[in-house]
Amino acid sequence: MSNSRRITAVVATVGALLAVSALTRVSYTAHGSDAALLRLSWQARGERIEHCRRASAEELAVQAAHMRQELVCEGRRVAPYRLTVAVDGAVIADGPVDGSGGKGDGALYVLNESAVSPGTHRVHVRFIRERDASEPAADSLHDARRQTVPPLLTLDTALVFRRRAVTLVTYVPETGRLSVITADPAAP
Repeated sequence: MSNSRRITAVVATVGALLAVSALTRVSYTAHGSDAALLRLSWQARGERIEHCRRASAEELAVQAAHMRQELVCEGRRVAPYRLTVAVDGAVIADGPVDGSGGKGDGALYVLNESAVSPGTHRVHVRFIRERDASEPAADSLHDARRQTVPPLLTLDTALVFRRRAVTLVTYVPETGRLSVITADPAAP
């Protein structure tokens, strides 16, 4: 490597370090208003929807011994849900929540954030399982040991929103309910 290339590389590196150093001093405001934030954030296991049947003796015979499964399940996915959020009776969010992953068979993820004016507001959250015609009959086999989200979660309460504070609504699997986490009440 020639001396001019080395000098150019050193100057470029020092310049990049100075730029990064300068950028660390730039302030960032998450939202420029005095509004509060209502944040809904959780992950949950949804109910699996799948068509299961017992494998026939012929099907089992063609499988290697270590690959034999008496129960064959197809079309596995997670039941869809609908999330509706209203503040003082005005709907601010309404939409489907489907299972994650390419096949829709992963966990349900909820992340919704809305600005709310400071003060006391009535908040209603509804997370309901939706059914569709493609679902198998209720007698289909599934793993009842999995802890899944209930078919209906609701929260209907008055909350005090402080300016520039975040109020979090989350799902607690151990209780099977929605819970509210607010900022420190002593905060301005």
